[in-house]
Amino acid sequence: MLKISDFSKLAQVPVATLRYYDQLGLLKPAQVDKFTDYRYYDVAQLPRLNRILALRDLGFSLDQIGRVLRENMTADELRGMLAMRQADAEREVQETQARLARVEARLREIEMEGRAPKYDIVVKSIEPAWVVSNRQMVPTAEDMGALCWQLHGQLREWMKGQGLKALGFPAPELLNLYYNTEYTETDIDLEAAVVSDKPKALSNTMFADAPLPVTVRELEGAPMVASGIHRGHMRDLGQLIKAMIIWVGSNGYALAGPLRELHLTPRDPDALDKRVVEMQVPIAPQG
Repeated sequence: MLKISDFSKLAQVPVATLRYYDQLGLLKPAQVDKFTDYRYYDVAQLPRLNRILALRDLGFSLDQIGRVLRENMTADELRGMLAMRQADAEREVQETQARLARVEARLREIEMEGRAPKYDIVVKSIEPAWVVSNRQMVPTAEDMGALCWQLHGQLREWMKGQGLKALGFPAPELLNLYYNTEYTETDIDLEAAVVSDKPKALSNTMFADAPLPVTVRELEGAPMVASGIHRGHMRDLGQLIKAMIIWVGSNGYALAGPLRELHLTPRDPDALDKRVVEMQVPIAPQG
């Protein structure tokens, strides 16, 4: 018999790890002195310990390893677990490669700009949402501010007449979608939208006889969107849009839908320089 310290040296496994495996029932000592509680191990236990270490090296959890040891799995059952672990490992590699690409893109951005980026872009998913909207061409960016508030006011008034509730936080106070395929400050293809509760009988319908053409529809979700937050005056929002377009291309993505502008704070004429706006754009891997 070997003391736990000697068994630890022989197996090159820390004593604390052996004690932990004992607590979990993965590797019990061959003998425990009833007077001193000293643990003793047998060299015949090394194959079991090596199996535990080998399975850990493959990425199995200790719970999974315990199952393998307890249930005396068949070759087919073990093959199935290994196939699942292989799929997990491949996904982890893909996530690591994508993270590495983002790090490289951030380094290039810092090198080009000579300073830390003003905006941080993250990837997330968005759920579908019901909206009441109006789509039209806006001549110039200068016309955008006043026109958006006018359109949203008209949409909300129409919704009241239809018994539709406009959703505020956590839905945006104001939502705009831009369908231009490149950055522009003229001929802006805008869809002004108000997030609504689910309509009972008006879904996917256009109402041309309303005070302005109104569409009630379900705005599709997206499994991946690039998202950035702007805090400040609306006149500076273009900086975030440009940063997002550069980020998308630099990180191996392509645009996969219209740009979404979500105003997360109510309009306050006394705090125009403190607006909080989230910009989102659906993305997909290039190729």
